[in-house]
Amino acid sequence: MHGSKRDINDIPPKSRRLDSIGALIEGANPCGAAYFDGRTLLLATNNNIESELIRDIKRLLTYISVSSELQYSDREKPDYYEWKNEVVQNIDDIKEKYRRSFESKGRYYRQFSDALEKVTNSIILAYSNPSDERAFTTGFVRALVERRYAFIEGKQNVHAELKIIQHLMEEKRIGRREAAEESIYIGVSKRCCLKCEKMIEAINEAAEEMGFSAIEELISIRGIHRQIFPATIPDFIDYNNNILEEGFRRNIRRKFLAKMEVDSLSKAFAMKGERRVDGRIQVHERSPHLRIGLKR
Repeated sequence: MHGSKRDINDIPPKSRRLDSIGALIEGANPCGAAYFDGRTLLLATNNNIESELIRDIKRLLTYISVSSELQYSDREKPDYYEWKNEVVQNIDDIKEKYRRSFESKGRYYRQFSDALEKVTNSIILAYSNPSDERAFTTGFVRALVERRYAFIEGKQNVHAELKIIQHLMEEKRIGRREAAEESIYIGVSKRCCLKCEKMIEAINEAAEEMGFSAIEELISIRGIHRQIFPATIPDFIDYNNNILEEGFRRNIRRKFLAKMEVDSLSKAFAMKGERRVDGRIQVHERSPHLRIGLKR
C-alpha cells in the first residue's frame, strides 16, 4: 500500500465520498469506515454496537435517495423548492440533534457537517447529472433506496477499516485463489494509523506474492498519519480461526510483525505511540461545496 505517497487528488471524488460516509458514522468513536461491495453499503466503527447516530444516518441517506429519485423522475412530484427546503430541513435536524454531543470532539462537528453536504450532493447528482464525476453510481443509490446497509459488529476496539477487511475475507472477496483484478477502496473518516497502514501493506504484499491479487494494491485507503493507538487484535490474523488459508495468514502475520519491529501480535497491538499527526488536512481539489439542488 502506498498511502503515504498517494496524492489525494488521484482518488476519484465518488470514492472519497466513502470517506465522508465514514465521517458521518464516526460519532463518539475514534473512526468510522465504509465500503460498497456492489450491492450493500458496509459500515463499521471501533464499537461493536450500532449507534443511534448510524441508524439516523441510514434513514437520512435513504430519504434523500428516495426523494431525489422522485424529484428527477417523470412522475408527479412536489414543487422543486418545497423539495429542496425539505431536504435542507432534514439535514439541519440531524446536525442540531448531534451538535452538543459533538462539541467535545473539536473540529469533528464541522467535518460532520461538511460530509453531510458532500454526500447529499453526490446522491442528488446521481439523479440530476449522473455523468458528473462526483455523482454516486446508479447501483449505489439503488442500495440506499432499498436500505441495503450492513453494520459490521466485530470485536470491540478493532479498528473500523480492519473490521471491513475481515468481513471481505469472510465473504472470500479477499483470499480467493482467483486473483483479484480490482482494487478495494475503503472509506475511512481519518487517515489510517500506523498499525492499520502496516497491516494493509502486509495483506497487499502477501496477496500479490501468493496469487490472491493480480494488482499491487489490492486494498487502498485515503492516506496515513503514522500515529500509534492501542487496539484489539482482529480475528483474521490470529491463530485460532479459519478465515484465511493458513499460508496466507502466516505470510500476512510475518510481514506485519516485521514492519512493526516486534515479535508478537500482542506487543504490536498494545503499542501506543510517540509519533504524532502533523496536523495538516488533505483537501481534495475536486470536492468543492455544492449548493443543494444546484443542478435541476
